[in-house]
Amino acid sequence: WRSEVNRKNKGVQNIFHCAGTQTFADIRKAELKKSGQDMDRLELFIVTHTRKDGIPVNSECAVAIEKIQALKQSQSSASSSQTMASKYDIYSQLLGEDKPGRVRGLGTGPTPATLWGRTTDILKDENKKLVDRVKDLEERITKLERTDSKFQDENDSLDGGVAPKESASVTKKDAHSLTSKRVKLLDMYGSQVAISIVMSTDPMKIVMGRPIGQDLCEVVVLLTNKVDSPLFIKDHNRKSMKDAIGSHILWFLEYVQLDFKSQITKKPKV
Repeated sequence: WRSEVNRKNKGVQNIFHCAGTQTFADIRKAELKKSGQDMDRLELFIVTHTRKDGIPVNSECAVAIEKIQALKQSQSSASSSQTMASKYDIYSQLLGEDKPGRVRGLGTGPTPATLWGRTTDILKDENKKLVDRVKDLEERITKLERTDSKFQDENDSLDGGVAPKESASVTKKDAHSLTSKRVKLLDMYGSQVAISIVMSTDPMKIVMGRPIGQDLCEVVVLLTNKVDSPLFIKDHNRKSMKDAIGSHILWFLEYVQLDFKSQITKKPKV
């Protein structure tokens, strides 16, 4: 039964190597001993799929080799890597992703775990970073809420409702340059949630019942691509992006990104 399945799989295969009885691992070792340089799996593919006369095994191999050489040439020397293989590298993009537990094009031995770590370990590391980021943001919001509560108490104690001036100033040097610029608003995960215009970064200005302070800016929301995305600073009437369209809200400067495309001045038609 297995031999029949193997014959069928062999029948649909169109890329063949010419390594003969030599293993890919042996070919890599021989090249390392000869030149002192270890081949990555792209270079190994070219060697094992090109005959001694320099001609690829078949037309499919020729096309793959041509694409590999073109992509390798397009890479800058600074971005090129000497690693044998990496996740989502050129090889996997051209010839398909690696199967679980195996790294294609290197022979037996190297596995995904030995080359770039176990998936579970990678996910644990990413989750830890995300948890730390959420914790940091929650602490900052709590701090802002305490500042807001203190400001409200001081404001209520003054005659005429004039708010006391704060001594703090904006610490981000480029914050003032965002005023009147079209920007993208990002959520805590770094994903875009809206397009807005920065109205002010003046730390003394009162927006949504509180001073802007050092870490925030005033924006007017033009449009949103995530209507249910929660606002960093909420009030009674505005909890999510769908409530903030067309209104002025506060947003963390850290999660504001300049919309460079909109800053390009179009040349007038002659």
